[in-house]
Amino acid sequence: MRYQHARELARIRRQLRDCLVQGRGDGSSTRASSIAILAQLEKFIGDPSSASADLSGEYERWRHRFELLASG
Repeated sequence: MRYQHARELARIRRQLRDCLVQGRGDGSSTRASSIAILAQLEKFIGDPSSASADLSGEYERWRHRFELLASG
C-alpha cells in the first residue's frame, strides 16, 4: 500500500471512530455522517490501486456498529 493510500485509510478510520464516539456520547443519530464516511471506505476498498480488498471485513464491522448504534 502506498503512503497516500495508507494516510487516506488512517483519515477514514479516524473519522469513523469520531463518528461512533459522538453518536454514543450524546445519544443522537449519526447515521447521515456515518453513511458518508462508510461510502468513502467502500470506494477506497474498490480502488484497485489501493490494494485494500482485504478491508471488506473491516467495512462490514463498521457498518454493523453503526446499525447497532442507530437501533439502540
